[in-house]
Amino acid sequence: RNQLIMNLVQYGFWGNMDEKPQLRDELTRRMGIAAFPEQENLHKDRASRENSIIINGGDVSKIAFPDVPVTDDAGEPMLDPDTNEPMTISPTYDPLFAIDPDDIHIAVHDKVIFGKEFPTLSEKVQTLLLAHREMHLAKMQAAAQQQQVAAERQMQMEAEAKAAAQTHPELKKEGTGETGEGTEEEQELYEGPTE
Repeated sequence: RNQLIMNLVQYGFWGNMDEKPQLRDELTRRMGIAAFPEQENLHKDRASRENSIIINGGDVSKIAFPDVPVTDDAGEPMLDPDTNEPMTISPTYDPLFAIDPDDIHIAVHDKVIFGKEFPTLSEKVQTLLLAHREMHLAKMQAAAQQQQVAAERQMQMEAEAKAAAQTHPELKKEGTGETGEGTEEEQELYEGPTE
């Protein structure tokens, strides 16, 4: 049975399997080959489509890019004939970019960027691939920085609460470590406003 499926794929019975990821996954499942988890496949397929669109000169307006310089075939910046300033591809917006798992996308983009074919691609394609990857990396780093700031804020709040408890021991119930005693003003100082 597996040989029959392989022959049908090889002879193009279902067409280009790269364009039919769901069919590809179903066939590999039927053949008993473990595939990637479904959710990861969706993101890998999306990143692969982005690579294909960029490499094949497709419509990149739906792929997230920063302000990318436009270069000629020699890699030199092209100048706007009216202003004589370097031309750029305006930043583009992809509403799904915000929820793309950056680690998966970077891994898929890196297969092209670090592949043997990359040096043979035009300078424009290389620039677009690298710029798009850089956006994923920047988003991932920003998320890590936000997590670090949140963790530091949490540690600071815990330290302040501990210092307040040491400064105002009357705010703890005897032997329990729970707040409870003290004036209402002291309680508010320890716990914050109660509203």
